[in-house]
This record gives sequence, structure tokens and C-alpha cells, in this order.
Amino acid sequence: KSADGFSMVELMIVITLGLMITAVIGSIFISGNKNYNQDDRYARMQENGRFAMNLVAQDLSMGGFWGYLTENTSSVAILSADNCGVVLNLTSPVGLVNSPTATAANSAHSCISSSTFVAGTDVLTVKRVKGSPVTSLSTSKAYLIVDGTAGNLSSGISTYDSTKNYWLYQPHIYYIANKTISSGTTVPTLYRKYLVATSGSFDYEELIEGIENIQIQFGIDSDATADGVPNYFTSSPSSSELAKAYVARISILARTLTPDPDTSYQNTSTYDLGEGAIDPFNDRYQRVVFTSTIALRNLNYTARR
Repeated sequence: KSADGFSMVELMIVITLGLMITAVIGSIFISGNKNYNQDDRYARMQENGRFAMNLVAQDLSMGGFWGYLTENTSSVAILSADNCGVVLNLTSPVGLVNSPTATAANSAHSCISSSTFVAGTDVLTVKRVKGSPVTSLSTSKAYLIVDGTAGNLSSGISTYDSTKNYWLYQPHIYYIANKTISSGTTVPTLYRKYLVATSGSFDYEELIEGIENIQIQFGIDSDATADGVPNYFTSSPSSSELAKAYVARISILARTLTPDPDTSYQNTSTYDLGEGAIDPFNDRYQRVVFTSTIALRNLNYTARR
């Protein structure tokens, strides 16, 4: 009796079917992995953009918050003269340098390096005190000390007086600079300068990668009798206009941290951040614009008192 087995034709058919099934499974796996990586890149971009917007919007909306202080803010003395272009006082809660060159940004704020600053992006300054009074003091911090209705801006304090309220003073400077992640590779990153009270100077902290541009316009109520409704928006407000600013419109452009692996992809989209369309980048990074309009209740209240 002859032994049973596969003929050569049957064996070739089985092998071919096996290869076809393997190819299909491999194709599904590769496609799924590609889609997962694409979704992950998009999700990171969305998360970074939202976080940047929430951070800037919350801080800016609190600009000019001076706790329990009710006296005229101009009577509170300046804290220090060495301040990276920021006067450490209470009379100018918000400042904006509109789309400067790297040289202009460094000229306005000497602690911002012109070699890494992303030209054409706004530089925002916000001054305020932190949410609620503190009961534990640090000599390396600055405080707005409120005694009744009067205030005093001081640093290097170690003795706590329970008859007074101590509010942590925290001016910030927001800007975008290129962060080097490897040789020849950079990623635009949102940074923030914060006050080092012991010296009156500013140090920096890295906030969020992939933030490519930020533009801010202020809504100005120019009516003789203010009604709280903006008559126009401006991206280059004067000090007198800021005193009449009731809202701010923030636009942030976020991008993916890595380029699309598909070398045939080219981003030819234009993006509007409130000051005209930005020309196509013609690269392999995806981008998205985030926009939010916030109220500036403390800012115009400070200007009126």
C-alpha cells in the first residue's frame, strides 16, 4: 500500500495560501501600527495645545489681581530695578511685545536669548499675586503685604505678622524659543520667565513642546462711558488702550513633535491666528490652531481705581 501525502501541486498551493494569509495579517498589523502612531502624534499635539491655552488664558485672566488691596496701586513702591524689562510694580499688570524679531525681543526683555527666540511670535507679560494669602514666608520670594487697605511690595521677608495679609507676587513672561533636542534638530517650545526675588532677576522654566506661535489681541472699549463691550481689537495696544481692555483673544498654533513618516506628505495649509493668514510651511508637520477669548476683569478694574 502506497503512503499518503501531499503532491507537489498541493504543497505549492498550501504554501501560497499561507504566504497570502501572512501578507494580509502583516498588512493589517502595519496599517494598525501606522494609524496608532498617527493618532498618538495628533493626540499629543492636541493635548499640548490645550494645555498651553489653559495655562496662558488662566494667568492672563488673573492679570492685575492684587488680593485685598483697595488703595491706588500707583502708591505701592517698585520692588527692584533689575527686572528683564519688567517694572516690578502694580500699575502695569499686562504687557505685550507684538510679533518682534529676535533682536527686538531681546531688546525688550534682555533675559530672552535672541539666538533661540522664534521671531514673529508674541511676548506676553502678566503680573499678579497668587490665589490666596500665604501664612508661611520664604526669604527667596516676593510678597504684596496688605495692611487694611494699604499695600507694600517686598522681598526677603522672614517674620510673619498675623495682622497682615501676605500675597505671593508672581510676574511671568511668556515666549516661544527653539529647544534643541538632538544635533541639528529643534522643537518650538513655550517658555515662561519667573521672578527670582532674591536678586530681582528672572529665571526660566520650560512649559510645553510643540507650541509654534502665539498671538494675542486685546478688545478695547473706547466709549466715553465704558460699557464693557469692545469696540475694536488690537495686537499692539498702548498703555492707555490696555487700561480700557476688557477681553483678550489668544491664538496658539501647535504642531506635532515629529514629522509625518510619509515622505510624500507636505503641509500646504495656511493658518489664521487673528492677524492674517500664515503662509504654508511646506513641511511634514501637522498643525492645529487653538483660539480662546477671555475676560480681563482685574485689568480694567486696576486701571479704574
